[in-house]
Amino acid sequence: MLPHVRKHQRLLFYFTWFTVNMLQAGQTELIDDEAYYWVYSRFPAWGYFDHPPMIAILIKAGFGFFHHELGVRLFIVMMNTATIFIIQELTEKKDDLLFYAVAGTVAVAQIGGIIAAPDIPLLFFVALFFWLYKRFLYQMNLLNSILVGAAMALMLYSKYHGVLIIFATILSNPSLLRKFFMVEEQRAGRLQPGANAAATGSNAECQVPRDRPCLRAYWNGRNCLRPHATEHFRRLHHAQAHV
Repeated sequence: MLPHVRKHQRLLFYFTWFTVNMLQAGQTELIDDEAYYWVYSRFPAWGYFDHPPMIAILIKAGFGFFHHELGVRLFIVMMNTATIFIIQELTEKKDDLLFYAVAGTVAVAQIGGIIAAPDIPLLFFVALFFWLYKRFLYQMNLLNSILVGAAMALMLYSKYHGVLIIFATILSNPSLLRKFFMVEEQRAGRLQPGANAAATGSNAECQVPRDRPCLRAYWNGRNCLRPHATEHFRRLHHAQAHV
């Protein structure tokens, strides 16, 4: 029996992790922040004054399956489990049991892994970004460039803090900027075809109309970070206009 368990230890760990989190997600009441983000999901938009739209999209999708706490947290639990898996793939293969033990002692991964907040999607797409970035460095082709760009865009659509990951990655590898800006070398064929396309997804995130997240972050700074009060009065005015 023990050899059989050792053979399938990865499957058993992730199945147990996912099952326990699903039980907790369905049996635990929503906290204030989760209820607030659930309200987001009732008013779909490209973004909101204090957060990008990813958390609202995930809650709305999950709530379509289950009309209670589990629905609000369904995709959060999935992303939490997938994040642990991707992190394991990124680490050197030494001792899987040690990795499982360390993961099991991280309270944020356990308790925070069922909370429907923008942090879990951000962590998932950060882990996915690094996994795709590793592939991109190994083979700089068009497909890997598009995937890395998409991961960057999804990070920004999850939480604005994703821009820190992008900046830190560029700082750690300045050659990316050289490959991006040296257009003449690309035209001459001295650069690999996909090298300059890595920023496509993240650039698309910033080249958006006024109601998109990146410009909304600028709006927050210009208006003393008072989004909640502004939104409240806007909705109140809208309601009074229809009375």
